[in-house]
Amino acid sequence: MGGIKNRDAKMKANKVFSSGGGGGTKGPAVVDKRGQEVKCPYCDKVYQQSGRLKDHIAKQHADQLQPTAEAPAAGGSGSSSGAAGDAGTSGASSSAANAANSSVVAAAAATAARNAAANATGKGPVSAAPGTAAAPGSGAATGATGGGGIMQINSRAGYYTSKSPSMHLHEWVQKMKRRKAFYHPRQLEDGRWICKVVLPDEKRREDDIVVLLDEKYGAEDEQQARERGAVAALHRVQGDRALERILPKEFVSMWTELGEQRKEREQRVAERRASEARRKQGEEERRRKAMLRKPQVVVMSEAKQRLVQALLRDRARAGPALTPGSVGSDEGDLTAVVDQLSAMGFSPQHVQLAYERCASTSGGSGGAAGLEVLLDWLLVHLPSDQLPEQFTQGSGTNTVNIVARSEPGLQSVARLMSYGFTSAECEGALRAAGGDELRAHLRLYDDLTGVQLQGRPGDGGNGDAWAEEMMVLESIYDSQFSVVSENAVRLSLDLPEDCSVATRADAPLVLEFVRLSRGGDGEGDGGGAEVSYPDVAPLVSVSCAGLAAGALRHLTCVLAQESQQLLGQPALHDLAVRALAEAATMDEQTCTAAEAGSRAVAAAVGGAAAEWEDAAAVDGDGESNEWGLEPQDSSLVEGFEGLTVDDEEDEEGDGERAEGTASERRSGNARGRARGGSGGARQAPQDHRRRQRSQIDVAAESARLARLQSDIESSAVHAVMRAVRRALPAFAKRGQLLELLAGNDVVVVSGATGCGKSTQVPQYILEDAISSGVGAKCNIVVTQPRRISALGLASRVASERGESVGNVVGYSVRLEHRVSAATRLTFVTTGILLRRLLSDPDLEGTTHIVLDEVHERSIEIDLLLLLLRDVLVRRRTAAAAAASPPPAPPLKLILMSATADAKLFADYMTPTAATTAAVVGHKRSGGNSRRDGTASATAAANDAAADACGKSSVASVGMMTIPGFTYPVREFYLEDAFELTGHVVGQSSKYARRGGGGGGKGQRSGKGEAAPSLPALSQALPSYSQSTLRSLENVDESQVNYDLLVDLVAHIIERHKQDGAAAFLSDWPQAFSSGRGDVSGGGAILVFLPGAPEISKMQRMLLQSGKVLAAAGGRGNLRVLPLHGSLSSADQSRVFARPPAGCFKVVLSTNVAETSITIDDVTVVVDAGRVKEMSHDPERGIMRLQEVWVSQAAAQQRRGRAGRVRPGICFRLFSTQQWGLMPNHTEPEMLRSPLESVCLLVKGMTTAAAAAEAGAGAGAANGGVNAFLSRCLSPPSSKAVTSAVQLLRAIGAFDGDEALTSLGRHLNKMPMDPRVGKALVYGCMLGCLDPVLTVTAAMAHGRPVFLNLQNAEDGVASARRQLLRAVAASKSDHLAVVAAYNAWCKAVDKGGRSSGATLCEECGLSESSLESIQAGRAEYARVLEELGFLSDSGGATDPRVATGAAACRGPASSLPGSAWLAAPANRNAANARFVKASLCAGFYPSVLRVQHPPTKYKEVHGGTEEADADPRDVKFFDRARGRVFIHPGSLLFTVGKFESGWLVYTQMTETSKLFVREASMVPVYGMLLFGGEITMEHATGRLWVDGWAEFKASAQVGVMVRQLRDEMDRLLGAKISDPELPLEADPLVVAVEQLLSSDGF
Repeated sequence: MGGIKNRDAKMKANKVFSSGGGGGTKGPAVVDKRGQEVKCPYCDKVYQQSGRLKDHIAKQHADQLQPTAEAPAAGGSGSSSGAAGDAGTSGASSSAANAANSSVVAAAAATAARNAAANATGKGPVSAAPGTAAAPGSGAATGATGGGGIMQINSRAGYYTSKSPSMHLHEWVQKMKRRKAFYHPRQLEDGRWICKVVLPDEKRREDDIVVLLDEKYGAEDEQQARERGAVAALHRVQGDRALERILPKEFVSMWTELGEQRKEREQRVAERRASEARRKQGEEERRRKAMLRKPQVVVMSEAKQRLVQALLRDRARAGPALTPGSVGSDEGDLTAVVDQLSAMGFSPQHVQLAYERCASTSGGSGGAAGLEVLLDWLLVHLPSDQLPEQFTQGSGTNTVNIVARSEPGLQSVARLMSYGFTSAECEGALRAAGGDELRAHLRLYDDLTGVQLQGRPGDGGNGDAWAEEMMVLESIYDSQFSVVSENAVRLSLDLPEDCSVATRADAPLVLEFVRLSRGGDGEGDGGGAEVSYPDVAPLVSVSCAGLAAGALRHLTCVLAQESQQLLGQPALHDLAVRALAEAATMDEQTCTAAEAGSRAVAAAVGGAAAEWEDAAAVDGDGESNEWGLEPQDSSLVEGFEGLTVDDEEDEEGDGERAEGTASERRSGNARGRARGGSGGARQAPQDHRRRQRSQIDVAAESARLARLQSDIESSAVHAVMRAVRRALPAFAKRGQLLELLAGNDVVVVSGATGCGKSTQVPQYILEDAISSGVGAKCNIVVTQPRRISALGLASRVASERGESVGNVVGYSVRLEHRVSAATRLTFVTTGILLRRLLSDPDLEGTTHIVLDEVHERSIEIDLLLLLLRDVLVRRRTAAAAAASPPPAPPLKLILMSATADAKLFADYMTPTAATTAAVVGHKRSGGNSRRDGTASATAAANDAAADACGKSSVASVGMMTIPGFTYPVREFYLEDAFELTGHVVGQSSKYARRGGGGGGKGQRSGKGEAAPSLPALSQALPSYSQSTLRSLENVDESQVNYDLLVDLVAHIIERHKQDGAAAFLSDWPQAFSSGRGDVSGGGAILVFLPGAPEISKMQRMLLQSGKVLAAAGGRGNLRVLPLHGSLSSADQSRVFARPPAGCFKVVLSTNVAETSITIDDVTVVVDAGRVKEMSHDPERGIMRLQEVWVSQAAAQQRRGRAGRVRPGICFRLFSTQQWGLMPNHTEPEMLRSPLESVCLLVKGMTTAAAAAEAGAGAGAANGGVNAFLSRCLSPPSSKAVTSAVQLLRAIGAFDGDEALTSLGRHLNKMPMDPRVGKALVYGCMLGCLDPVLTVTAAMAHGRPVFLNLQNAEDGVASARRQLLRAVAASKSDHLAVVAAYNAWCKAVDKGGRSSGATLCEECGLSESSLESIQAGRAEYARVLEELGFLSDSGGATDPRVATGAAACRGPASSLPGSAWLAAPANRNAANARFVKASLCAGFYPSVLRVQHPPTKYKEVHGGTEEADADPRDVKFFDRARGRVFIHPGSLLFTVGKFESGWLVYTQMTETSKLFVREASMVPVYGMLLFGGEITMEHATGRLWVDGWAEFKASAQVGVMVRQLRDEMDRLLGAKISDPELPLEADPLVVAVEQLLSSDGF
C-alpha cells in the first residue's frame, strides 16, 4: 500500500469500496464506471461514456423506446399515443415533437443506457425507475436471478435501489448469530409454488423457527416463492418493525396483510387469555361462594335413628310378603346389581338379600332405578357395622352401631348372610332358634362345618389366656385388630394379591372370633367345671365384600377344622395365617363346590322353616312374633278392598250425599253400602233439593204474595216509603226495565250512583211477577261483591216491604243464612253463587239472576259471566227440547253497574252460533258417555234441542240507562291549576320531563305520547297564558307534583275565605241551572294520593308551608288528616268530624274514599290521578305494587265525592290530553292477580258440570283450565294460567294430568287461597292449628297488624319490643303476629274491649286487623270442621269447654287453660317449629336460601365464640328470582344469623327492590319432610330438595329421611281422603313430631 497510512484513503485511491468476498451488507454509494465499454442495445455501436450512449439512444432509437407511465401527463391533453406515432415515422427532426416528448424520451433513453451498462457488467437488467419502463428485450422481467436494482445474497458491488426479503432475512440471521436459513420450495397441483423456511437453532432442534408459506401467497416460479417465504419468515421474527418502508414494493402488500393477520391473532390470544382469566376468577368466586353456602347438616341422634329405623322396618314388613329364595332367579340382573353394589363395598350376600326383599317393588330390574331401591334398602336394614365405610360418614350425626347379638329381625339375617349363608338358611335357623342370633349362628356353623359348638359367650375357665391372646394380636396386627365386645374380636386383613377368586382386591378379609364357654350351669358336657378358650374352640366367622358366598363357606370350613386341631393352645393368630394362605390357593372349583353344598342345606332348612311357620300360625293367631319376621300385617289396608270407582266419584260429588262415616268404611261395611246402593240413590239428595219448591202450594203462595203486595201499595203506613221509592230516578225507568226483560234474556242496566238500581230493580221484578199471579214461581238471586253490601241491601229492601229479613227477602253469605221456604228474593255474595254452581250447574228453580257492580270486574264476577252465559244456553235449549210438562221459563240475567261499559257486556252475553254449539255439543258428548241404556235417547233429545235452539229466537240482550242523583261538579284540569295558581314548571324543575318521555311511567293503557309542542298547545288552548303552556310542555304528569298541590290548597283556602262557599261556582251557571244550587255548608277538601308514603309527605309539606298557614290564618285553623287502610279505626273516624267555623279541613286519602267511605262535608276534590295497585307478575310469580294512572271510571267516582251534598269542584292534576289517554275502566282482576284459586274453582266446576251432565266422564272433568279460561270476558294470558297450574301441581292439588287430587278436592271446598288451605290442613295434622289459624287469618285480612312507627312516639316502639320479646328467638314474622293477637286476646278477656284498645294504642297495633283475625279464625275453623279435619264441639259454645270451631269465636280460646288449646288439633301449638313446618308445607316453594358472610369470632371469657354477622352482610336468594331483600318492617331485618339456613315467606313485593315482608326461619326437617321432592347422592351424603336446597347427611340418615318423607306423604294422603282418620297416636306421626320438636337431636 506504499506510504499511505490511511486505510480508507488507500482503498479509495485503488477504487476499492468493499472488503471481503461475496459482497457486503452495504453497497458503495458511488461506482466509478469510467473507461467501461457499453454496447448499444439497439445496434452494434460501443461507447465508453454513459452520457454519449444515452444521447445516441435518444436520437437514433427514439422510435424503439416505450413511453413511460408519465407519458400521458407529459403529453398534455392531446393523444399521447398519436404523438409518439408521428415522432416514430418522421424521425427526430420535428422540434415540436421533440419539445413535447423530450422528457419522456430522455427518461427512456436513460433507462436503456443503465440496462446496457448492467448487462456489460454481467448483473443483468434492473427494474425500471419510477416513471420509466424497461426496454424490450432487456431481460428486466421479474424473477431473474440477479434482480437488477434489488440486492440479493452474493450480489456484486453496484448500485441497488432496495434489498430483497431473503437479503433482509440473511442480515437478521447474521445479526442474531444463527445458522443460515433453509428454503424448501414445493410446487402445488395448480402449478404455483410455495416455500417452507426453516431458521435452525444452534443447539436445540425443537427451538427451530419453521415458517410455511400459506397457499394463498403461492408464486408463479420458485424464486418468487423463496422471496415470499422470506417475507413470511421476516414477519415471524421482526413483525413488530416497519419493514414495509425498506422492502421492495411488490412485497409491501403482503407484509401489511401479514401484519393485520398477526394483530388478529394477538387479539384472539388476548381474548382467550382474558376469557381464561375470567373463567379462573369465576371458579374462584364460585369456590368462595360455595364456602359461604355450605349445605346445612341434617342431625339425627342415635335414639332418633333407632326410632326411625324400627318404624321403617315395621312398615316394610307390612308390605307384600316374599317367599325366601323365590326371587333373584334372573342371574343376569342380579349379576349386574352385584357388580355395581360390590364396587361400593357391599357384600354379594347382602345384595342378594336386598334383591329378594325389594324385587316386588323394583320389578326385579337391575337398572339404575332398581339399584337405587336396593341401595336404600341396604342402608336402612343393614347393621351399621356391616355398611361400607363411605356410607357411615358424611355428616356430624351419630350412627347406629349395633353389636348386640340378640337383636331380632332383618338385621340378624343380614349379619348372618355376610358370613356366606343364604337368606333361607338364616331365616330357618333364626326361626328354629327362636330369634336368638347366636344360637342361629351356631346352628348354621354346625350344619356347614360339621363342628358342633355348644355354649355361650363368656370368660369361664382360663381368662388369662384370652387376654394374653388379645395383647399378642394387637401387637401383631395393630390397627387391623379391634375388640367388638368382651368376648368377640375382629381382624381386618388384606386379601392376598394372588387370590384368584376375589372380585375386589381392596375389600378386607374380616375374621371374627367369639369366645365360648360351657359347663358350670349344666350345659354341654354334663355340667362339670366351666371351661372356655382355648379348651373350647372359638366361633369363627369369615366375611369379605370381595368374595362370593362359596369362598366364604370354604374358608369357614377350613378354619373350623383347623380350630379343632389347635384345641388347648392359642389359636387366633394361627387361624388368621391359615385363612390368608387358604385364600391365596383356593380356586373357582373349590368355591363352586362349597356353594353347591349350601343348596342342599337350604332345602332342608326350608322344610323346617315351613313346619315352624305352620306352628306359629296356629299358635300366634297372625300376630307378630317376638323377633319381627311375622307374616304381613294387613291393618294398613283393611277396609280399602271395597273402594271402587263409584266410591271415588262419590267423594268428588257433594259432601251431603256421603253414604256412611269413615269409621264405618274402616270397619269393612263400606263395600256393602257402596254396592248396595243404586244410581238413583246417589241422585237422592239432588232430587230432594229439587222437590223443596214443590212442597209449597204454588197457587196459594202466589195469592198470599198478591195480598201482601196489595197491602203494601195501599197501606198508609207505607206511604212515606212509597214516596221515597217513587222519588228515585229508577222509578221512572220501571216500565222500560220490565219491557226489556220480557223480550230479552239479558238486560244490561247502567245506573249512576244514587239512582236506586240496587234496591229497586229486584223489587220491580218481584212485584211484576206477583201482579202476574206467578209470584210463588219467581226466585230472584242478587249478587253483591261484598258481604256487608249483601246484608245491608237485604235489610233495606225488607224494610221497604215492611217485613223482616228471612221472609220474602233474605240473604245468604258465608257462614250466615237468613232464608226460608217463603223467600223469593235472596241477596248473596258472588262467592256463594259460585259455590252453588258447583252442586247445581243449571241453577234449577232460579228465574232471575241480578249481578250488581259488574264494573268491578273481579275474578268471581268474570267467572260468573262465563258460567251464566253457558247456563242461559243450556236452559233455553232444555226448554226448547221439553215436550211435557210445560217447560220452566228461561233464566233471566240482569247486569247492573254504576259505570258499566254496557256494549262490552252486551256483546259478550250475546250468544253466538259457536257458543251454542259448544254448550250443546258438550251436553251431547256427556250423553254419549252414559253407561246405562239411555245414551241414544239422550243424544236424540240433544240433537232435537240443538235444532230447536237454532230455530227458536236467539236470546237477545237489552240495554238501558238510569240517570243518577248527584249535584253538578265543576271540573278543572292541570292547565287550569297552573293558570289559577301561577305555578311554573321549568325545564330544570324536578317535575319536568326527563329523556323526552314522562307520562309513560306506569301507563296502564300502554300508550305513550310525546311531549306536546308549544305551538300545538297554543292552538289547542288559546285562552291560556304562555307561562301555563310552557309548564304543560315541560311537566312530567306521571309524577305527583307536591309543590303544585301546596299552591293549589293555599289558593282554594284563599278563595273560600274571600268568596265563601260559592268559590269557583259564582261564574259557573250549571251550578244553579238544576234548581239545586244550594251552596251552604261543606267546604272540606279531599285530596286523592297514590299511597300512605305520599300522604305522609304531603301532610308534612302542608303543615310546614307558610303559604298555606297564612291562607288559613294560622295552624290552629287548619286540620290535615290522613286517610288510608293502615290507620286505626279511631284515626279513620277523625275525618268524619266537622271542623269548627273558620277552620279548614284537608283530608289526604288513598282510593279508599272513592266508594267505601263518604265524607259528607267534602265539596272540593283534588285528584292526583294516580293509584297504587297490586298486580301479579306471572313470569316472576310475585305481586308487584305499581303506581299507575286511575281509570276514567275511577276518576269519575272521585269527582262524584264533591257533589254529594251540594255543587262542588274537582281539580284534576292531569291535562285534558292525558285524560284522553287514560283507560276507560280498571283492568280486570283476572289479568293482574294469581290464578291458583281460579284454576281450582274451574276444575271443581267442570267436575260438577260433568256430573250434572249425567256421566260426562273424566274427560270433561279433566279438561284444560287454559281452554276454559280462554272463554272469559278478559281471558288471562296462557303464561299466567300455566304458572298457576304448575304451582298447584307443586303443592299437590293437581296431578300430572291436571286433575284434582284428594288434597285438591278439599282445597277446592275451602274458600281461600290454596296455599292457605294447605297450611291449615297440615296445621291440623301436626297439632298446631291455633297459631296457624291466626297467621292465615291475618294473611287473608290483607292489612298489617303492626302499624307504621314512622311518626309514633318512642314509647310505642319500646312497648312493641317488649311485646315481641318472647318470640324474638323464633325469628318469625308470623309468630310475631301470633304473639300480638294472643296479647290482645288476653287484654280483652281481662278488661274488655277498652283494655284491648289501650294495648293497641300503646304497642302500635291495628285493632281492626286483630278483630278481623278473630273473625277469620272462626270462619276457617268452621270450614275445617265442615270438612272433617276438626272435631265438632258437641254443641258446646263456651270456649273454655268447646274444642271445635265454636271455640274460636271468643278471645278466651287462645288463652292457656282453655279446652280449645287442649284439643288434639293443638297438642303442639306451643312449639314454634311445628307452626313453621306447617307454613312451609303450605307455601313451599316460597322459600329463601340464606347466605351468611364468613364466620367471625368474638373474644369471651376463657376463649372465643362465634359472633352473629352484621344483618347487612346476610344475603337471601330465591330459586327463581335470585337475590331478594328483607323489608325493613320485618322482624328479621335486624337478624344476623339463621341457624337452619332457610326461610319460608308468604309475601314478596317489588318496589325499588324485591322485598320479602313476612318470613320465618323454617326448621331443617320442615324443609325435608314438607318441601319438594328429595333426591340424594349416597356416596357423598348430599340431599337435595327439588334439586336446589342442599343438605348434608350420612347416607344412612339421608335414606331414612327420604323414606320417612314417602311414608308421611302416604299417611297424609290417607288423612286427606278420610279426614276422620286419627293421627295423634300413629307411630309415624310420633316419629315426625319428635324430629321436628328437637331438630333431630
